[in-house]
Amino acid sequence: MRAAQPALDAIAGGVVMADSLEDVLRLAGGPATGQLVDEARDLGVVVVHDGRRVRSAHYIRQIERDAAGHLQRRPPALLAAWNADLDVIDHFHWSITDELATRSGMTRDDFERELARRIEQLGGDVVGSRPWH
Repeated sequence: MRAAQPALDAIAGGVVMADSLEDVLRLAGGPATGQLVDEARDLGVVVVHDGRRVRSAHYIRQIERDAAGHLQRRPPALLAAWNADLDVIDHFHWSITDELATRSGMTRDDFERELARRIEQLGGDVVGSRPWH
């Protein structure tokens, strides 16, 4: 790890220098194993970057209640990961599109349209050479 965690009263968003998702979770108050603690569930998205490229992106899920009212603490979801063999980033956001749309306050269709718009805005060189779906 290369830097200390931000102040607890820091506004949402920011940069934490760490080498992995587990390191970020440790900095957010998790145990030595890098497990997700409730206090870290508002992180949203954690991007692991090695100084040259994005290595992985993870969606941190908030605490939810199931239909019976029980608290559910689901693990982070992998959004994207660097594929060194093919020299591209592989995208996995499609597996939780409904969840991301709900968290964004959008319908699935609106979310997918906004995602497509942003991909086009960034351009293929930035988002990788593999298709998103």
